[in-house]
Amino acid sequence: MKNEIKLFQDKKIRSAWVEESEEWFFSVEDVVEALTDSADPKQYIKKMRSRDDMLSSNWGTICTQVRMTASDGKQRKISGADTKGIFRIIQSIPSPKAEPFKMWLAEVGKKRLDEIADPELAVERMKETYRRKGYSEKWINQRMKSIDVRNELTEEWDRVGVQGNEYAILTDEITRAWSGMTTRQYKNDKGLTKEGLRDNMTNMELILNMLAEASTTEISRAELNALQKFVLGVNGKVPTEFEIPDYPIDESCILEPKGTVHTGEGTFYGGGYTGGHAMLDPVSRDYWIVAMNHYDYNEAQLAGAYIEVTGELGTIKMLVTDELPEGKKGDLDLYTDAFPLIAPVEKGRVPVSWKIIPLDSAENAPISFKYKEGSTEFWCGVQVRNHRYPITKLEYLDENGEFVEIPRRPYNYFESRDMGKGPFTFRITDIYGQVVVDEDIPLSYDDTVIIQGHVQFPE
Repeated sequence: MKNEIKLFQDKKIRSAWVEESEEWFFSVEDVVEALTDSADPKQYIKKMRSRDDMLSSNWGTICTQVRMTASDGKQRKISGADTKGIFRIIQSIPSPKAEPFKMWLAEVGKKRLDEIADPELAVERMKETYRRKGYSEKWINQRMKSIDVRNELTEEWDRVGVQGNEYAILTDEITRAWSGMTTRQYKNDKGLTKEGLRDNMTNMELILNMLAEASTTEISRAELNALQKFVLGVNGKVPTEFEIPDYPIDESCILEPKGTVHTGEGTFYGGGYTGGHAMLDPVSRDYWIVAMNHYDYNEAQLAGAYIEVTGELGTIKMLVTDELPEGKKGDLDLYTDAFPLIAPVEKGRVPVSWKIIPLDSAENAPISFKYKEGSTEFWCGVQVRNHRYPITKLEYLDENGEFVEIPRRPYNYFESRDMGKGPFTFRITDIYGQVVVDEDIPLSYDDTVIIQGHVQFPE
């Protein structure tokens, strides 16, 4: 439903376009006020209905409750009528404005039908409205672009299931990210009440807001795809089928119960966007990265962990790619651009909580493997990627049919001189004791190649 304010002889008429019926509905109160100049249109409507029994008896058919902007500025259901209903109401109003109003209604309807056939007409009408209000052509062009960007964002939010007042909450977070204020605080700062915030932004403010909204759209669209590209390689293909086996839990490997919440302090750094101490390059900028304190990182045990980080301003998902040697247990060091999403930048060091969550890309793809530069049949370094949860142990099946544990290095590679030339059968255990066995994994001498496996951990 599209809401607009239309003008009839300088009188504001609230209206709403209802897609289902392809009809304009108009506020009955506004129409009555425009035709009668009544100071109390509600009372006028009561008297009009008392004089016209036929109108009163059919009032429920003529009028319907339509969501429009109420006098307090909020969206509420108010009495509205389509063109046919308004014509009937006009018959009961003795006003010299009746005929001009009928012509105005017909013109409004024609414009909307023309705009459906040619959407560019709606854009030109909007531009002309801004010109009459005195806006420059440069500002108008920026405003048109900002509308397109906003529409793309709301379409993306619809796709991921955003509902109700969540739109306002998310919009507040975006506005706060670039301006330091919520939408309401920003309107108050500009001295606005019912006026639209974007219509009162400068060129630079429109640009900053567009960048923030466009970035939000692209991050939402790219998050899963970027993670898949990261773990599978640029040319990697996601298998149509992979196995989620059901092996007994290895109790000795359980680090903590699933969903355990950790607390500590969050800071931010301005280093490069790299795979860090976990050696997880290449790292895409389409998702956030974080360094974890030495104690929780635990000699790369949580390298590649996907975590949900919460601060006073919100919650974001991050990939652990680095170690924070000087941090206390629970501490995190966030990438600079991610920090403002959870806390005000000026605070620098803030309380945070975090927990390990399933890696998004593991939902649609198996575990994968990457070999270290210089790997051969005489010495091999192998890294496990795209694991749903962090890895605590990697073993290979030797020539005697026994699994042998491969030592893990602090830089997140498992290294051995005894594995041979492959192909390998690996047994992998995560921090929750879940076990998978992946067979026929070839040895690669190319350290840029990502080898797809055939299994994935259960949730």
